[in-house]
Amino acid sequence: MTSVYLDELVPGMSASTEHTVTERDVQLFGEATGDMNPVHFDEEFARKTVFRGRVAHGALSIGFISALLGTKLPATARSFSPPASCSRFPCGSATRW
Repeated sequence: MTSVYLDELVPGMSASTEHTVTERDVQLFGEATGDMNPVHFDEEFARKTVFRGRVAHGALSIGFISALLGTKLPATARSFSPPASCSRFPCGSATRW
């Protein structure tokens, strides 16, 4: 798709992408965010949870959705902005609360 305006989007239009989540993806995401919850890293621990095994971070999935919206959908329809307080730049700091 190229240069489709938001009001030109119709049901049935689609975009897709595929990514196999790797051990490295989970490790790097955990390190970058500080989310080192054992459900992501410890199989023995994770087997005792509702997941019955290790799972990738839910926010990692959201990142894939963001990549899809930012790279695969029509250029004029793909811009979305979080509140300025949510923006973080590489090498900047973020407060976790």
